[in-house]
Amino acid sequence: MSRELQPCWDTFRIRALSDCERAADSVRLALSKEELLTEAGIRRLLPEAKRLYRCSDDKVAASLFIKRYAHPLAGGGMYAFSRLGRLLDPDKWSFVLILDVSGDIHAIGEPELEPDMGEARLLARDRQIQLLFKEHFNHLFRLMNQVSGLSRKVLWANVANVLEYYYDLWAAEAQITTQERLWQEDRNWVLHEAGGALYGQYEANPLAFNYRVIPHPIQKGNMLRIREVCCLKFRSDQGFHCTTCPHITEKERADICKLYL
Repeated sequence: MSRELQPCWDTFRIRALSDCERAADSVRLALSKEELLTEAGIRRLLPEAKRLYRCSDDKVAASLFIKRYAHPLAGGGMYAFSRLGRLLDPDKWSFVLILDVSGDIHAIGEPELEPDMGEARLLARDRQIQLLFKEHFNHLFRLMNQVSGLSRKVLWANVANVLEYYYDLWAAEAQITTQERLWQEDRNWVLHEAGGALYGQYEANPLAFNYRVIPHPIQKGNMLRIREVCCLKFRSDQGFHCTTCPHITEKERADICKLYL
């Protein structure tokens, strides 16, 4: 893995093969990308996901898995485009998916990035959407829906929430106004404005969700984005809700936020 991009990929739990070999004792499940994108692969994945995430329902396991899987694939993919100016094609990326004992997901193998798109950036952005969401996530979600019965809307909402998180982070890191404006344009297009056909057979953008933004109940000066669609975490054995759950009172939200201090 190139030294230049190693710190970037670490953020998304994209690891070099040597990292996997060093942490072999913590691996609970390893799936190739090719196996993941099959019904047999999903059927192999879900029982282990249920054990790791302490739930008995395939739907809950599928949702909690995608919440984590979205970091290396969706987060890493849009980082490559928005911040590096390159295209990431999951079909050309040879990676092995690792679930460790904590339930975290790691993609083992460095992504192949296509060259700088130059002046044709808007066309390239639509191409990145198709490569990442139509040809990869849409296919995976169809299989997840078939095997677990979980609504695709929940799966898309999990990906959208992860991308909103990263674009918030990148906006705070922007050093110049033009950089911030460009990333905001990408965010608006990918998460709201792009047509549904770029993502699959959808009439509207499946990543477009409404959020309620409130002052963070514990962290003064920070904001909290409340999800439109629940991720079902509360249906795990622990029964905990997320801090951004749409189904809890503000008193409950504050109490949950205190747990993460």
